[in-house]
Amino acid sequence: FYLSPVFQNDLEFSIRYNKSISNKYINDGIEDRMKIQFSNCFNLFSNAMTLKYYVSIDGYINRKNEYALTPIERYPVHQPEQSPLENLWIPSFTLICFVKNVEFSYEMYHLTNIIDDYLNRNYDSNQIVFNQYYPSLTRLASLAIKWNFYD
Repeated sequence: FYLSPVFQNDLEFSIRYNKSISNKYINDGIEDRMKIQFSNCFNLFSNAMTLKYYVSIDGYINRKNEYALTPIERYPVHQPEQSPLENLWIPSFTLICFVKNVEFSYEMYHLTNIIDDYLNRNYDSNQIVFNQYYPSLTRLASLAIKWNFYD
């Protein structure tokens, strides 16, 4: 399912929903995925620079912890006595700037940990754990510069 209306002034809103139907041995335990995203694009400096931004929330819903793949042996392990897993909602932000043939992008994934770090708060409650065999997902900030050479 995908819905993406365009509002006034290039403001876009989109909702994506995916349902996973698979056997219980070969999957990641996430039955439903949802992404809610707002984006916009505008020009600055007499249209010499284009700026795009995306604010999104990724949802991992109806997670089950019946089986997990071990990272080294890569075989499924049954976990019968595990507590139910909570739904995960991960906010993200992306900013992309185009100047002539150079593209600058800055992306922040899992904003709650980034905000807690700036406010000097403990973010142990915001740790994302997909299963016990993998370390928790913390945060990611990425800066990329892409230079396109045209003939």
